Amino acid sequence: DGAVGSSASEHRWKYLLCKLVAAVSSKNEPLAIFFDDLQWADETSLEVISMMITEPDIKYCLFLCTHRIEDKIPQHRMKRMFQTIQEQGVSVMSIKIGAIAKDTVNTMLSETLCLPPSLCSPLSSTIHNRTGGIILFVMNFLRSLNE
Repeated sequence: DGAVGSSASEHRWKYLLCKLVAAVSSKNEPLAIFFDDLQWADETSLEVISMMITEPDIKYCLFLCTHRIEDKIPQHRMKRMFQTIQEQGVSVMSIKIGAIAKDTVNTMLSETLCLPPSLCSPLSSTIHNRTGGIILFVMNFLRSLNE
């Protein structure tokens, strides 16, 4: 009987969260909600996110979800969540972001330092090798050089 009570309580909590999001988003003031690192989310959290995304009363809200695709991290829960969302008629756009090329790092560095690309090539190659070309790490590395 305790499981039924906790299930009802959990459902009320999810329902109230959906109503809150619906209440604070409007045509004049749309809302964007960002969920990061979904690969670490538990089943209940994914259910809540799915419920919010598919809630018909939530009309003026953009949901952005990010996750890493790595061999060591199980992906089945997220795939199931996105499949459920799509089955309920909600559009899901998937954008894969990978490493940037050495040439791109060189162009960024050249434009940042106002130097010709040929002079930046050795440093940009080092930056690319140290960061793996991950844009976030490249930007953090460049910021650390300025500090």
